[in-house]
Amino acid sequence: MKAISFVRSLISGKPNKGHLYRKSLLFVVFVTCIPTAIIGISSYFVGSNNIEHEVNRTHHLQLTKFPLPNRPTC
Repeated sequence: MKAISFVRSLISGKPNKGHLYRKSLLFVVFVTCIPTAIIGISSYFVGSNNIEHEVNRTHHLQLTKFPLPNRPTC
């Protein structure tokens, strides 16, 4: 039934009732998702770099505080 109304709207040149609503909804979703994605990606890279730096610093402090004993090599 929907296919028939879609074909009729194409023939008559008039869009469906929900066409404008759907188009506006997609535009709003697209406009709100782009800045959210940019913020999310940038905070991921900034956060992961800070976490990596902190883990390396902590690891270095642990190595200097508790040095590994000398082990003989094979």
